[in-house]
Amino acid sequence: MQFNLDSLVVFKLMNGEVIICEIVSEDDQQVTIRYAIQAFETVINGDIPNVNFLRWVPFTDELIILYRHGILAASPPNDAVKEIYAEKLAELEAAEIDATSIKEVDFPYFRHQCRNTAFK
Repeated sequence: MQFNLDSLVVFKLMNGEVIICEIVSEDDQQVTIRYAIQAFETVINGDIPNVNFLRWVPFTDELIILYRHGILAASPPNDAVKEIYAEKLAELEAAEIDATSIKEVDFPYFRHQCRNTAFK
């Protein structure tokens, strides 16, 4: 996975999510991004703040279109965030590669719910 640290941006979305991603292209209506990870705060032991990271749109390596009306704020990340982003993205990618070793996953509830949909 190749990404450009100079094209990273931190977005605060209208729904409250914070994502860090690489901008591929943009116009007046939308921003095309990739390698998006979500940053969210949790509290450890009742008072110690902690930041966790998850892939924002899992199960895809494709480009993601983010519509401008859903963006509350945008800012370039500082150097510490760039470093953490690179580390976390590598960890998330390694975890996904490890997950591919699972041969079969049984989701009977999901199959039942999607029986009459395009997920057949």
